[in-house]
Amino acid sequence: MAQDAHPCWAVYDLDRLHANLTEIRRRNGPDQACIAALKGNAYGHGAVPVARALDGEGLAALMTGSFDEACRLRAERLRTPIVMFAGALPTGLADLVGAGLVPTVVDRTSAEAAARAAPTG
Repeated sequence: MAQDAHPCWAVYDLDRLHANLTEIRRRNGPDQACIAALKGNAYGHGAVPVARALDGEGLAALMTGSFDEACRLRAERLRTPIVMFAGALPTGLADLVGAGLVPTVVDRTSAEAAARAAPTG
């Protein structure tokens, strides 16, 4: 069986996750914003359960590099903003903004495309 040839599993401890966030904040000081990078399915730990655990913890953002993953997180109706790591083409920014995601803007062309896609008001 292929699974036996390369066994792999991830164990995550949400209490440890919260303790780690507390320690990061202690070390960084109260005026520093924190983001959680959840790319790669939260590094194999499950982006949705990790995002749910961190939602409401006052993070500046949850970040991912996958549009599909970001949309799954958005579907969870999380309060924390979901930011996409750089990588979208200007022609794709309307899809990101339309999905309620925050794009990373890396140049003027992307900034202009994001501005056009942003809701008015």
